[in-house]
Amino acid sequence: MFLVDTPPGGTEPARKGLLEHMERVGMTAVPATSRLLEFYSVEATYLAMFLALGGLGLVLGTLGMGIVVLRNVLERRRELALLRCVGFSARQVTRVIVAEHWALRPPDF
Repeated sequence: MFLVDTPPGGTEPARKGLLEHMERVGMTAVPATSRLLEFYSVEATYLAMFLALGGLGLVLGTLGMGIVVLRNVLERRRELALLRCVGFSARQVTRVIVAEHWALRPPDF
């Protein structure tokens, strides 16, 4: 790969001259802007792929957290029923459950 610095407006004559002399070895001349655009398209593809994977990870994590909270509530049905029996309204019990699970976060290592 060669990088050729040409004066403004002299790109095409330099390109033609290089291609004439190096044609037998299979040289191709590509402007730097088009080569950079090709690199950018590869970079954009990787970024789009990682964005999609990140979104998928977020969805799976959210679903997993919802399953954990649901399982916790199902395991505590008796405790929650006792709260209802002693006079807590369904709205108050819901607030207790939401308050308990609102601050769930991974442990600090």
